[in-house]
Amino acid sequence: MNRTLLSTRLMMPKPRMGTVLRRELFQKLDASGHKRLTVIMGAAGSGKTTLLTSYLENRELSAGWLSLDDECNFIPLFWNYVVKALSDSLGAAADEFSTYLQGVGAGYTEMLKVLINALEQTGETYFVMDDFQLLNNRELIQSVDYFIMNMPENVHIFLLTRALPELSLSKLEMKDELLRIEDEELRLSQEEGACFLKETLSLSCNEEELQGVLDKADGWIGGLQLLAAAGRVTFAKGTVRDNRYLNDYIAEEIFGQLTQEEQTFLVLTAPFSYFNRRIIACVLPEIDFDSMLERLLGKNLMLQCVDEAEEIYRYHNLLRDFLRIRFDRLADGTKEQVLRKGARALWECGDQDESLRHLFSLGDFTLVMTRLLEMDNSPAFFYYIARLPVEIAVTDFEVAFQKFFYHYFIFEFDSCDALYNAAAERAGKDPRYEAFYGAAILYREEPYMIQEPMPVDKVLEMEAHPLTKALILTKNAAFLFCRDRFPEALASVQKSIAFETQNHSAYVAYFNQTLKTQICEEMGLLNDALAVQEQTRNLFEGNELLRRFHIPTFNVTVAGLYMKQLQLEDAGQLLEECREEVAERGGQLRLSYAFNVIEQLYLLGETEQADAMLKSLMAADYYKDILMLASLLKYQFRAGVMTPAMQDNYMDAYLRKEKTGRSLNSSLLFARILIGKGEIQDALSVLDEVLAAARKRKSSLKIVEASLLKGTALSKCAADTRRLKDLFKEAVYYACENRIFQPFFVEAETVYGFYQKYGSAFAEMLSPREKLFFEEAVRLCIAENTCVLSRREAEILQAIADGLTNTDIADKFYISLSTVKSHIASIFRKLEVKSRVMAVEKARQMGII
Repeated sequence: MNRTLLSTRLMMPKPRMGTVLRRELFQKLDASGHKRLTVIMGAAGSGKTTLLTSYLENRELSAGWLSLDDECNFIPLFWNYVVKALSDSLGAAADEFSTYLQGVGAGYTEMLKVLINALEQTGETYFVMDDFQLLNNRELIQSVDYFIMNMPENVHIFLLTRALPELSLSKLEMKDELLRIEDEELRLSQEEGACFLKETLSLSCNEEELQGVLDKADGWIGGLQLLAAAGRVTFAKGTVRDNRYLNDYIAEEIFGQLTQEEQTFLVLTAPFSYFNRRIIACVLPEIDFDSMLERLLGKNLMLQCVDEAEEIYRYHNLLRDFLRIRFDRLADGTKEQVLRKGARALWECGDQDESLRHLFSLGDFTLVMTRLLEMDNSPAFFYYIARLPVEIAVTDFEVAFQKFFYHYFIFEFDSCDALYNAAAERAGKDPRYEAFYGAAILYREEPYMIQEPMPVDKVLEMEAHPLTKALILTKNAAFLFCRDRFPEALASVQKSIAFETQNHSAYVAYFNQTLKTQICEEMGLLNDALAVQEQTRNLFEGNELLRRFHIPTFNVTVAGLYMKQLQLEDAGQLLEECREEVAERGGQLRLSYAFNVIEQLYLLGETEQADAMLKSLMAADYYKDILMLASLLKYQFRAGVMTPAMQDNYMDAYLRKEKTGRSLNSSLLFARILIGKGEIQDALSVLDEVLAAARKRKSSLKIVEASLLKGTALSKCAADTRRLKDLFKEAVYYACENRIFQPFFVEAETVYGFYQKYGSAFAEMLSPREKLFFEEAVRLCIAENTCVLSRREAEILQAIADGLTNTDIADKFYISLSTVKSHIASIFRKLEVKSRVMAVEKARQMGII
């Protein structure tokens, strides 16, 4: 964020010399130090800003300041400004929030929680939001309400507004945490009005004229300024505060009394939020800035000094609104010339936001898009790229691609689809648009999976911003991953990470890390996947905001890795840690979480609960394609609870799917169902295809799964012993290094049977390391095949034997007390006992514990 923009939005207007001290209101405002919220409400020109700035200066209180406008309704932009305004209190933490707000799909509740915690560590903090009535985004107002209701006692907020804010004011009043000052209280007394005219505005007039001004203003400070600017009392139509005549009065008694040069200056600078020496030199090079400023200030023309050192000024709202009406009446050519010059000057000043605002009003989208590609990925960048119409954005390839991902990250898939279709139409004429090929797989299904993504070498050769290249490569990696083309996907995401580091985009970085982990997981490179997640964990160190937002996704991802290694207790702990946060956020995260919980339940032998959750998951639109649930349905089939109708439904869906669209997981379940139906040869044919594909795609995990399932198929017929041993040898070889135990556990009956027949002879074929791994895998399978209790029931029974209470057990395994009681009841039933002591004794006799 540049200094000029911060000066105009985030700097408190400087009180005029000789400002009237409103002692009664000052005393009332002294109570603000004991309130959460102070609302100062009044019409334009009622003196809200003057009152508060003079009070803060008089009491020597430092406050963060934010002058709001319509653009602040964009949530990331608003909270970015809030953080910047509070930067003196937040210190280095402010930079962490700014980085976080680049994540366009960010969860603001999590950000606000961390912001609230950070502010709790500061001293007394005052923060002002001016023109709060301009906020109309309901979601944004709700986030502000949440912030106010939960902020620490050392933070005190002032709202300056023309209308009552839609906040929880009644709750605050009931708690005596609200201070209100309203329009009537803002009126100046006769004494205060006289002081304002004489000392603040330095107005020279006799007592009769002074009384006339005070009567016409009727205590309205804006009216006093207008009458002072006119230099005489001539308003005969009631009071000057009457909105019906206000513009006429300004036109006749103030604007009409100025020289032509002064009028031109005022009108041509009106569309800008502020002006400074550089803007004037560009828009009105013939005018002497110092001379004009002196003349206008001398005439009390309602100018506010925003930053004296930078010579930044703006008009009071009353005068600004009048002048903008005048500007709008100018010829279109004149207006365009002024706005274009001003936009260029603002960009040169470093005020990208204000410059883009005027380019948008001109409809110069070509220049807007050029400017956007020169910006960092700030909230302002996302605000403007979101506003670009699809038909305009698609004319610039890089803007179109970055806009596509903006909408993707905040789940606006209809906008993604519109961009994708518009880009596809251009691909035939401009090969750069081929970079969109395959992007639809991110948010929709067939038949859009058929287009091949742009090859990596072509992406690298493109003349494009590093972020654009990173996004293309990320999209390609996601496409290739969904098509089980793992080595290509891994190479693409690694290239994306290399480009992303040049751009320091936090949200792309985390997306890439998660995608790389998923690719490594499916390839069976669990050690590499865990290493990537360890790097991700390191990113959280010292950054509580990043940790809080990403930890649920992180936990779900790592839990999946742990389950491949059958570290079920560790996986359960991670899932339990983020359960509440996942429930709050919902969306895709909730589906991923449910997927992992279901898998864990199946692995623990809690089939009934897993089946119930799986049924609910299948109702989600995201999983309307039953093949996407193949890796969960295999457990249901294994437990013997996958109905014949469900099996037939799955097989029909599989056969209808284009061969290129069938995942390895879907083929493995198809083969499993064939085995169950006794169609062994057909199953073996499918498994041979899976093994060939898995070897080509270097997926150790799929090689292990397919080899063991093929072993299951061969065990159903008179299989060649050597062939069976070779399959197990291959499975052990590919599983050993990354400790991939899960496939052995899934095929526990086959593995246990193989061990009973060939254990000693097979062990001689293994290296020492492989032998240790196989023995551990066999122990897991023996426990699965010989124990009448589920894995979780056996764990709970061991805890009972160790003397743990039900509450201790619930805490140990991160489950509810009722779930513990349910497990114990099941244990008693299966072991045919009636007490904990009897259960432990019988379990020891049976070798269960």
